[in-house]
Amino acid sequence: MSQLNLTTEEDQLVLSGLRAKATQYAAMFGSEDQAILDLIAKVEGQLPAPVVVEPTIVIDPEVVAPEEKTAIAAFLDDIPHEQTTHEDDIVQDGHE
Repeated sequence: MSQLNLTTEEDQLVLSGLRAKATQYAAMFGSEDQAILDLIAKVEGQLPAPVVVEPTIVIDPEVVAPEEKTAIAAFLDDIPHEQTTHEDDIVQDGHE
């Protein structure tokens, strides 16, 4: 921010407060206050871009059961696959 030396967390708090004020104003008056929206845009423009970290999925093939390998590969490739019920999961009253 131009006049204040705020930490990133403090900047986010200010931005959250402005957004809450804009929401409250819209709820009370049924319209948006353009001055608040302009200030939100100005503050957002001065903040550093957030760093996006993609999670990495690591699967140890020796730990995964053979029937699950196909399911995991299909999930990672976004391909539908047939699901099976393990014998341990079958309910004793005859329903599967």
